[in-house]
Amino acid sequence: YEAQLRPYVEGQWLSSKMADYYVGVNADEAKAGRPSYEAGNAFALKAGLKYERPLTQRITLNAGLDGTTYSKEITDSPIIARDVVWGTYAGATYRW
Repeated sequence: YEAQLRPYVEGQWLSSKMADYYVGVNADEAKAGRPSYEAGNAFALKAGLKYERPLTQRITLNAGLDGTTYSKEITDSPIIARDVVWGTYAGATYRW
């Protein structure tokens, strides 16, 4: 059983409606330090590493690390504090 380390890259397009739902600020939600904001079409780019290590024929350990960066339509929102979001996961897979 050999371990595998695989890099990956993925892109995601978000319509203005979807981006605004997540990072927009309606006029009735605006306050000092948080002005109203309407997001346009946006793009996200994620890059990461996936690790898989089979323990047996049925059980595999999984782990990953990734970073996602967003276009200015997302990062310009007053409720977004970072340009890059980091993520990790770890787990196991059982094959029936």
